Amino acid sequence: MSKKFNKYKDAPKKTYELQDRSGLDEYLGLGRPLDVVDDLSQRTAVALAILCLVGGIIWKMVSGLSFTDAGMFAVGMAMSVIFSFMIGQELDPDRKLGGLIGGVLSAIGFAFFGTGDWVVTLWLLWILRMFTRTSGDRHQIGDNAVILVCAAYLGWEGYFLYPMLTAAAYVMESQIAYGYFRSLYLAGIAFVSLVFAKFNIHDNALNANYLYFLMVVIFIFLPEIRLARYTKAIGDKSFQPISGSRVQVACGFFLMCLVSLALMHGNNAVMALIPGIMAAIGCGANLFRALVMKEVKVK
Repeated sequence: MSKKFNKYKDAPKKTYELQDRSGLDEYLGLGRPLDVVDDLSQRTAVALAILCLVGGIIWKMVSGLSFTDAGMFAVGMAMSVIFSFMIGQELDPDRKLGGLIGGVLSAIGFAFFGTGDWVVTLWLLWILRMFTRTSGDRHQIGDNAVILVCAAYLGWEGYFLYPMLTAAAYVMESQIAYGYFRSLYLAGIAFVSLVFAKFNIHDNALNANYLYFLMVVIFIFLPEIRLARYTKAIGDKSFQPISGSRVQVACGFFLMCLVSLALMHGNNAVMALIPGIMAAIGCGANLFRALVMKEVKVK
């Protein structure tokens, strides 16, 4: 009778957990390197952000704003591009163009609607990285601090669903392939942070137009969950293949956040998630293009 596989003890550590950590890697396992010299997609994203920065300042100053106000607006637009691009790399690690499309869409959304919440965006990015492990490493103490502090702050601001979703994310992470069993303790900490949360202090109404918009986003993005199983991406630090099943969970969790936050926290939640939503649209549209061009091969 064969020995039963234990995902905690028998997982190949060289693939999903680095043996030697130094510097920031000891505290921030989910950080990914920036390489604008050799990586064309990253170089393009940075160029788009700089273009938005300069163009945004000129546009708003011509419109009559002061240099300071125009600069703040332009910085926000540039950050929208970068964050949307980075989220796109987690939702679809194989196809870089999707994140770039999402970045352009996010900049357009910011220019005309002033959308996005940077705490929400940072929380979403780090949660997705915890699932996908595209960095090649698992979450460390610094990563958990980012996730838990963001969730607790958002709960304190009245968006109580964020600590709940954080707890759910840690529980799910502990149970999927190569899960980290200490994530269960972190789920408990996230749940306890509800002590500081404020309930029912925001208008939770959801505009019908936002609901239709989310339906379109979900329709466009759904095929990503299926194709994520066949990812060929490798970890930035381990240089080993990442788990397709973990990417699938990340995509599914993203959609769960999208629907639940919209229903529980209304219009404000949708607007706060715009960088992630635009990244999802970009990834879904680029995947459709790749399927039409027969660039995607499914086993």
